Amino acid sequence: MKRYAFRSRYDVVITILCIMFLLTSLGSVGGAGRTRAKDFLCRSHLQQWTSIFDSFVQDNNGFFPTLEPTDGGRWWIETLWPYHEEAGLFACPAAIDASPDVVATHRAWRIGQDTGSYGLSGWIGCRRKDVVGHRSAYARDHWQAPRVWGAAQIPVLADMFWPDVWPRPTDYPPVTELSLSVQNINEMQPVCVNRHDAGSTNFLFVDGSVRKVGLKEMWALKWHRSYNTAGPWTVAGGVRPDDWPQWMREFRDF
Repeated sequence: MKRYAFRSRYDVVITILCIMFLLTSLGSVGGAGRTRAKDFLCRSHLQQWTSIFDSFVQDNNGFFPTLEPTDGGRWWIETLWPYHEEAGLFACPAAIDASPDVVATHRAWRIGQDTGSYGLSGWIGCRRKDVVGHRSAYARDHWQAPRVWGAAQIPVLADMFWPDVWPRPTDYPPVTELSLSVQNINEMQPVCVNRHDAGSTNFLFVDGSVRKVGLKEMWALKWHRSYNTAGPWTVAGGVRPDDWPQWMREFRDF
């Protein structure tokens, strides 16, 4: 990942205060203005994660965090905590409520005392030798270090309602915007959330860039080393407009 200069805690506080002022000011504009402000703050959070991952990799001999086998998604949360110690960075401002009454698009996850609405690609990380189960067979596909070709298309962190995912090109999209995926099945679904604008959400990539990603575009990203970016849910793979759930058909194709 690119090397970025660390912001001091004072700089971070000032930035957050400025954005809070922006959110308050846009309140008079209406819901659309507040939505844009939350989107801006979301991307600002993800940009700060660039420095966090970069610092960890520098201290870890150039490698990403080690995948832990059974910790309910906290493996990366605990590993990276000493590099920021700011719980607010785990959540997109458009999704801060982990209540089951909140729709999937704007729902946060909660694990123990931790709450957030960003999730890590499980393909980012070094696999431990004692990891077993459905993910052990894919050890060769993990991105263990950031110095790779095509880093701008490899997701690291993104808006989602689960702390980590292992997407595959054959994963089915959510039937509705309210759908909650079954754990370990169709793992593209927790990240396929229409959280920002029409049919898009925010991503951080291995090269340190942060940008909007179309919901259908997710199936064309390079999630792991042997991931087929021309899979059955892409235009190159032959997907048809009617193959998508009704709520996704109007979104841009990829």
